[in-house]
Amino acid sequence: MSVDATTAVLQDVGVQQPASLAPLSGGTYNAVTRVTFEDGTGWVVKIPPAHSTGLSYERHLLVNEVTFYKAAAETWEAVAPRLVAALEGL
Repeated sequence: MSVDATTAVLQDVGVQQPASLAPLSGGTYNAVTRVTFEDGTGWVVKIPPAHSTGLSYERHLLVNEVTFYKAAAETWEAVAPRLVAALEGL
């Protein structure tokens, strides 16, 4: 997945110009990019592959991850990534 795809996702959630974008390696399914802003805040952006690729159960892996992070934020006082945005149609 290209930096252009990450830029498009960021624009969809209202972010225009981050300070830097750096693809992360080691993942097995989603394209993952570290996004750093001018104030030092960092995000990790995950983009699933096109729905035509992979096995059928893999198509909703990121949706399940979003569900988990939302529930964790509402339920636990544990350290977990904070969900900033999730676009429809994952």
